[in-house]
Amino acid sequence: MKHQIKHLAKITSGIYLKGKPSGDVFNLQARDVDEFYRFRKGLSPTAFSDAKVEKHYLHKGDVLVASKGNDFFAVVYNEEYSPAVASSIFLVIRNLDIHRVVPEYLSWYINHPKTQHFFKSVSKGTSLPTINKNYLASLEIPLPSIEKQKKIVLFDNLKVRRMRLP
Repeated sequence: MKHQIKHLAKITSGIYLKGKPSGDVFNLQARDVDEFYRFRKGLSPTAFSDAKVEKHYLHKGDVLVASKGNDFFAVVYNEEYSPAVASSIFLVIRNLDIHRVVPEYLSWYINHPKTQHFFKSVSKGTSLPTINKNYLASLEIPLPSIEKQKKIVLFDNLKVRRMRLP
């Protein structure tokens, strides 16, 4: 059975912040994600906390989806860097119904070539293709059992580990 993301979670936008050479908050950018859709090691905080920024703090299990560019990838935030916010290039899927979907499974599904093809077909713009929140919210995802979702994630993690071997 397929379910639209809007029935499983809330979708918000990332925040635009000017980068600083230092700070106390990680402002996660698309360039901070590697080719395996994991956060790179060794990032530094480049923003400062205030009331506006704190409202956008990421929580464990949030799924960040790049909404601009040639690759509309997804990455799961697991508090690797904290506190952190998503830059404005991302749409953030949060408050996911974890009794029905595992965040890493949702990320895997968004990164799947068929889903990427769908996003490329509905994106707007030529120099900087963009998908909007409505397309992401209306994306239908199949929801196998939680156990099967976890097995898919495990298999994907093993595949990434194998690809990273020298």
